[in-house]
Amino acid sequence: MVLETCLYVLGGALLIAAAVLVLLDAVPLLFGSGGEANRALTVLDRVLLVFVLAEVFHTVRIAVVRHEVEPEPFLVIVIIAGVRRILVVTASAEPLTSPTTLLELGLLVVMLSVSALVLVALRRGQASRP
Repeated sequence: MVLETCLYVLGGALLIAAAVLVLLDAVPLLFGSGGEANRALTVLDRVLLVFVLAEVFHTVRIAVVRHEVEPEPFLVIVIIAGVRRILVVTASAEPLTSPTTLLELGLLVVMLSVSALVLVALRRGQASRP
């Protein structure tokens, strides 16, 4: 049990370090010149990645404190990652009329819809428990 907790704490520390490095990587983009739209997309992508890392850290923290893994944080991670990917795909240079792009966007929308429905169902199930 102690080894497992140590591994969770080490993993959490690495997640925090990764989030800080991602944010530090995004800062120069805010003050650069030229290609504002591309820079804005990259900064948004980095910030959403930090949200994903923060949510994974939150999940690890819950696992350390409660000694159990809950599904809700993973669904939030899926939703954030899906939104992040949709933003990147729609802002990319490839036209949105490409069959590959449309298929990817369609699958992302289905994945996000299912994840959101499962998240709502889980929360309603928890609310109905005494």
